[in-house]
Amino acid sequence: MQQRKIALANIAGTTLMTAFSHLMSSVRNKNFSEPVLLSKFLEKAPVNVDSKYAKPAGWVGHYLVGHAFAGVYQLILDKQNAKPSFKKGLAMGILSGVAGIGIWKAAFKLHPNPPKTPAKEFFTQLLLAHVVFGLVTDGVLQLLEKAKETTVDVKIDQADDTYYPLQDEQAIVSPS
Repeated sequence: MQQRKIALANIAGTTLMTAFSHLMSSVRNKNFSEPVLLSKFLEKAPVNVDSKYAKPAGWVGHYLVGHAFAGVYQLILDKQNAKPSFKKGLAMGILSGVAGIGIWKAAFKLHPNPPKTPAKEFFTQLLLAHVVFGLVTDGVLQLLEKAKETTVDVKIDQADDTYYPLQDEQAIVSPS
């Protein structure tokens, strides 16, 4: 159940984070989409990955990183014996944003031919996108926590004298 909970929170958080990045890309007329940028990194890598493979790899990589961030957040909650909350989700978003900025800065610096991206705008929107990720991921975890708390285990005890008809009610069973 724990992995399913993390996966659901990741899918929701990463999807809305990516939607936010696409919206910002459209508003600013620049490419801020993390999965698209990841695919560009692969296409421009010294190994030269074909775009038909780079695009799906960029998307899969983006969701895998989101799963790792959501998993670490859940691990922290478990270690602290804490429940998700708006403040914790906001903090998670900011911290994962700072980590994401560090990872992206390293990727841009280490790659021999990185895609052209306006750094200041990209990193600003990346931090905001991670805040969206943190809040949505936390919100899903809260909903799943509430659903778990309201689930009632119903146990039906079987009475010893319960009648189980084997045949028609009118049938007569005679010993042979």
